[in-house]
Amino acid sequence: MACGGIKSTGEVNLFHRNNDSKRKNFGSNLLECKVCNDTFCLQGAKVPRLLLCGHSFCHECLATLSQHEETLRCPFDRQVTKLADSGVWGLKKNFALLELLEKIETSDSNNEQKTSRLKKRHPRPSAMPCDENEDHQATVFCTVCSTHLCDACAVSTHSTKTLSRHKHVPLSEKSKEKASCSQHPPHIVEYACMEQDCVGDRLMCFVCKDYGRHQGHKTAPLVKAADTTRTTLTEAVQHTRPLLDKISDAVRKLKETIQYIEGSVQVIEDLDGYTETRQAPGTAEMARSKVKVYFQELNETIQRQQQVAFSVLDTHIRERLHFLRQYQEEFCIIFSTLTTMSEDCEKMVHEDDAKVLQNAGSICVLLDTLHLHQQHFLEASERITLDASIPVTFTKDNRVHIGRKMEMRVVVLGLDQAGKTSILFKTERE
Repeated sequence: MACGGIKSTGEVNLFHRNNDSKRKNFGSNLLECKVCNDTFCLQGAKVPRLLLCGHSFCHECLATLSQHEETLRCPFDRQVTKLADSGVWGLKKNFALLELLEKIETSDSNNEQKTSRLKKRHPRPSAMPCDENEDHQATVFCTVCSTHLCDACAVSTHSTKTLSRHKHVPLSEKSKEKASCSQHPPHIVEYACMEQDCVGDRLMCFVCKDYGRHQGHKTAPLVKAADTTRTTLTEAVQHTRPLLDKISDAVRKLKETIQYIEGSVQVIEDLDGYTETRQAPGTAEMARSKVKVYFQELNETIQRQQQVAFSVLDTHIRERLHFLRQYQEEFCIIFSTLTTMSEDCEKMVHEDDAKVLQNAGSICVLLDTLHLHQQHFLEASERITLDASIPVTFTKDNRVHIGRKMEMRVVVLGLDQAGKTSILFKTERE
């Protein structure tokens, strides 16, 4: 352990491996559905639900096993669990597993942040070998000899009076090497060709500029051309950051909307300090309850209409959630893509002048891609309605209507005995 109680890089790697092993053991034993072998999730199709026998399976597998029947047999002990009118939706969630999942995710997040901070404090040393002895690791750079040396070789090779005057600097302070001209390797790159029709390498030395294939072309100093490209990249990154914030906010709102529809798990603590986990119903469950209360007030002759209403409502909820999840996944992909592209832009800004200009073509493609992603996100945002409510109304013949109810008044004008009453009666029946 280093001074001051700071963990070494080896301890950081050991901590990371132990954490990965613990996560793997949990996932292989408790946190997987025994039918599909997928890891349980806090919400959605992979949420764990309990059968009467005590076994837990994901919602998706239970829905496949039930096939709209009134009972469901456990795949392991074959015990029968009676399903309510709501089917698999009526089965209780395994709150103990959900709480364990949430704790593991929180623990993993904290451990990753801690490991990242320790790695930043202890960066891995350079793997540059010593030019005199490849078995040794270089620690200094001789600015006169242009060689990488370890401490021992730096003393032994520069022991004479003349060589001892050479300047040795740490590898971290070594200046970046300038790129050589591809046509004239002895000369360094000093200019960049600014002609739009120029084909091939646009970087040149003074020989290429005055006497070579770039003679007569419009040129600019390498530093100035690189600074111009860096400015373009910086502006693109600054323009992308607000867009990333908007995408992140849209993803968060989509997640909240889905949670309002599906419901959530709440932990309630009483005065004695005991905690109890309860399921807070979402708007989907509220809507189903409203439908159930309405149809319970009718007699047995309309049971078929009740089942039709549930089917329509379930279809609407399933399509609505599928629609929202599609946009949520799409926005997450856009967010991840733009984050990676922004990091690439920031890395490109810090590259040397030659590499910046060599990648000028890919930079233009990168900027066009950023613009397309921004336009796609703005268009998609206009098509999304972040309203978690599910309005349910009913017609006079007990048919369910999902959406806002509209009332209309029809006024028929005409002479007496012209058949207005007959027209209204026929219209009402149809």
